[in-house]
Amino acid sequence: MTFKKSQFYLRDLYNTVRYGGSCPLSAQRIYIDPRKITYYTSYSKTGMKRRFTGKVMGGDWDIRVSRIEESDKYRACYRHFIQNTPWSESGVYESFARRFSRHSSPDGCASWSDVEERYAGVDALFSSLQSGGEFKTQKQLKGKRAFREYGGVLIHIDRHGLPLFGAGGWHRMIMAQLLHLERIPAQLGVVHTEALRNNRFSLSPTGALISYREQTE
Repeated sequence: MTFKKSQFYLRDLYNTVRYGGSCPLSAQRIYIDPRKITYYTSYSKTGMKRRFTGKVMGGDWDIRVSRIEESDKYRACYRHFIQNTPWSESGVYESFARRFSRHSSPDGCASWSDVEERYAGVDALFSSLQSGGEFKTQKQLKGKRAFREYGGVLIHIDRHGLPLFGAGGWHRMIMAQLLHLERIPAQLGVVHTEALRNNRFSLSPTGALISYREQTE
């Protein structure tokens, strides 16, 4: 992990003093309904990395969004899981080839054997979920090595209190949507200042994200 826990604890302290006991926390585990998330924003659009988790930020970062269904990764996953197209013909391999040519190691893959191993794991997870399995929390996956939900599907909260996919955990997010799952664990990302100012960030006692629309229904 490329972060220091002390930085997160200081962020938590700052948020608690400024926003009170129900404030956002670094790497906080929340539960989301992936069916209700349509848009994503990414580092290339906002400069916000996973380690920004728990930050409260204003500005227009939450309107620099794109539709998840229009992303290359969604299309590749749709072709593979719904249309039974091999990964090698889904568009995934072309993406890796471009990045390998730039001497990059995307998603921790340094070779084609790494890519094959990675996508065998993606297929295994999809099969498990399709058979009624559930996403595990980071603690269930990593045990004592886990720091809260750091590494989970990344979810930012926009000015209206609505969830935005933060482009972390793409395959998990897309699989959840394709399988119409109602509830998955996620890592809290950045929360827009306006959401807190207008009391539009709310979690249930079990950590489920309650959107502003649901609060007012």
